[in-house]
Amino acid sequence: MLKSQGKGKGKIYDDIATLKYTNDSKEDESLKGALKENIFVRAIMKSGDREDWEIARIVKARRIKGTEDIEKPDTKQHYEYYVHFEGEDRRLDRWVKGEEWKLDEVNIQVELEKRKQQEEQKEKEIGWQHDVHQGLDEK
Repeated sequence: MLKSQGKGKGKIYDDIATLKYTNDSKEDESLKGALKENIFVRAIMKSGDREDWEIARIVKARRIKGTEDIEKPDTKQHYEYYVHFEGEDRRLDRWVKGEEWKLDEVNIQVELEKRKQQEEQKEKEIGWQHDVHQGLDEK
């Protein structure tokens, strides 16, 4: 499937859809008790010496090794989640285990809405300050 184009040219994919979006039924079965993708949680974001609880979106879930035999897995104990911290660089994305995340839906939705309103307000303020056409219609 992968073809090499020579030294330093990287790799190209013959059929990127089959490589990237393969949906294995065995994988779906193993993720039955996991949180769904795109759900917001609070997770510990590690950046240098800093560790803070921040809003993160679940990108992917997987079973923790050694828990595959358990028939009714627990969301926190038997899964780990790859999360993206909202408003942060993707370099901070990481896998988090049960003690490193918590579900706090109500407060998260309120905070996300507040952030959205603050961003819209900033855009309005900046937009008027840097309007290139401002005053052109005035005579």
